[in-house]
Amino acid sequence: MLNKPLHRKYIIALLIILLFLFSFLLPVKANILG
Repeated sequence: MLNKPLHRKYIIALLIILLFLFSFLLPVKANILG
């Protein structure tokens, strides 16, 4: 349980990556759908 802050940082980094993926994929999907 000593690596709890590290685990939290990992989750935050994962959420940021997902946010970037959504911000990149949503315009692409909109362009594909026309």
